[in-house]
Amino acid sequence: MDAKKARRNAKSSLTRRSNNLYSMIENNRPVEKITEALELVEIDYKTVVEKHEALVEKVDDE
Repeated sequence: MDAKKARRNAKSSLTRRSNNLYSMIENNRPVEKITEALELVEIDYKTVVEKHEALVEKVDDE
């Protein structure tokens, strides 16, 4: 199921970027770097939502 793999990959990316953001905050990185990392997390989150909706739509069609 391609939609399932796409969602899994998107979730993995979100997890990695979220962990990176958390690490940056814990290590008192510059605010600019944290802001950039947060923007990437937000993009990944939107991607996960899109991939999830596509998967649910595909499952509903079956």
